[in-house]
Amino acid sequence: MYIYTIPDGVLRAFSNNFTKLEMNKQQTLSVESISWKKYYLFLVFAVVLVFGNTLFNGYNYDDNLVTINHPYTSKGLKAIGKIFTSSYYTNQADIKFGYRPMVHLSFAIEHQLFGQKPQISHFFNLLIYLGCVLSFFKVVANWFGEKGLQLA
Repeated sequence: MYIYTIPDGVLRAFSNNFTKLEMNKQQTLSVESISWKKYYLFLVFAVVLVFGNTLFNGYNYDDNLVTINHPYTSKGLKAIGKIFTSSYYTNQADIKFGYRPMVHLSFAIEHQLFGQKPQISHFFNLLIYLGCVLSFFKVVANWFGEKGLQLA
């Protein structure tokens, strides 16, 4: 039998012992119970309250360098080959800065589907951040159980 512990004494066991496996299954199901919805709704509300104001803003800082009239992202998915073979930004002196194709790809997809709208970019950023917050909460809740929610 192989046993390892997760913080706060949550036991995970891999064995042929049915009762221990059944206990493990019940612990997993408790995290999915309906009482957790209030925590998720609170987190959604908090994230939208704090970051929802970004939906009405324009592009900021380096966003202008990779969105507005950018030679690749403004072409949408037609420039996908160039997106994955070029640097993040090249200045007037032909100095290249970094390699971040996923940033360019996300802007290209947004431009292809919705045009050049900062509100769409900010909306997707809000969704990504919300997904990260909810995922982190779920991981911490699984590790520490209901008693450790203050930590999350």
